[in-house]
Amino acid sequence: MATASLTAEYAKSGKAGCKGCGKSIDKGELRIGYVGKANFGATAWYHYDCLWADTDSLKSVDASKSAKVLVQNYDSLKGEDKKKLDKDFPKFCKEASTKASKAEPKPKSDLAAEYAPSAKSNCKGCSKPIGKSTLRVGFPGKANFGATAWYHYDCVWKESVLLAPIDTSQSLEETVDGFEKLKNEDQTKLSSDLKKNCKAAAEKEPPLPPKMAADYAKSDKSECKSCATKIAKNALRVGFTGKANFGAVAWYHVDCLKKCPQEYLKGIKADKPLEELVDGFDKLNKDDQKKVEKEVKALASPTGAPKRKSEGEESAKASPAKKGRK
Repeated sequence: MATASLTAEYAKSGKAGCKGCGKSIDKGELRIGYVGKANFGATAWYHYDCLWADTDSLKSVDASKSAKVLVQNYDSLKGEDKKKLDKDFPKFCKEASTKASKAEPKPKSDLAAEYAPSAKSNCKGCSKPIGKSTLRVGFPGKANFGATAWYHYDCVWKESVLLAPIDTSQSLEETVDGFEKLKNEDQTKLSSDLKKNCKAAAEKEPPLPPKMAADYAKSDKSECKSCATKIAKNALRVGFTGKANFGAVAWYHVDCLKKCPQEYLKGIKADKPLEELVDGFDKLNKDDQKKVEKEVKALASPTGAPKRKSEGEESAKASPAKKGRK
């Protein structure tokens, strides 16, 4: 089980500064922190009231869990402080998640499926019209102006280049936009054919060069491979393709990306355009593109990602030995 990323205690001194307002946290005052989020893996401490204002950090906290589960040292707190946490955590975590989902665009699925609302669309495979009410399957964003490239059901399976990268280990609701609206018999048929044809396409197509991926999480089920906490639904995530179980993407929070294993970076060159390095980069909003570009370039650059030091080296740097007097 992953260690909780939050902790609480009564400040041992008045030396710690709040990461929210920048002011000191008085000795004996209740403080809440994100473990490992400050310099050198230290805890990033907040005044109790300031914690809730940092919605960018709070949105990644799993609001479905109780404060007792989420917060280390919960049992050592006073009764009135436990009650405050029990009340405020679900409230503010939910608000932060809602705010994030409104601010960030809905991610596109790998595929889309529906019954054609008219007979005006043409199949991108055979170029013939797709009849009204006929089941059609398409690739979102692959037609002009970011529209869906639609195909007859039988024609879509010939597009091995587009089918090969699809991760069939995910649920069909995540992979195929509109899947839940299909008839039961069509859901069963699509599920079977998708797995069969994606596997055949992956075997047929040459292996892709080392690559990364970025998107907005389709659910809150994925975990960051660094901090082991959940990545909130619709939150920005960045990962390495094929590095998780069964060839899936190993996902990270953007801020955790710098802690990835060094072997993941082989073949990722800083001089390549981000659109080539990171699958899905072009679908991110401008602010998130800048965040991803900064982190990826730093990782890929020989000078941008300094070699990690051992704990002994860090301790020696933090507390250099005193030189003897002459």
